Amino acid sequence: MLDFKQHVTKANLSPQEKAALFSLRQRNDFVVKPADKGGAVVIWARDLYIQEAERQLSDSTSYQKLDRDHTMDHNKKVAEVVHNATISQHPPSATN
Repeated sequence: MLDFKQHVTKANLSPQEKAALFSLRQRNDFVVKPADKGGAVVIWARDLYIQEAERQLSDSTSYQKLDRDHTMDHNKKVAEVVHNATISQHPPSATN
């Protein structure tokens, strides 16, 4: 059976750090995101963040523009896999 219970974790920020982070999140001129690795937080000036995103997305060796949004197709497939795994009580293999 799948276990969806939430696990409580200890906060790793002091109240002052938490308040500072909240204050930064309220600003519109910055983008606050988790770093790719290490659990750090990255703060970008919004215009530089958008410029970097556009630069990366325009790299045709890494990204290809699709004819349409495939999100609903992917959501449907994930829902089917989860449903089937729940019924059979066996997790799907990595090749499915």
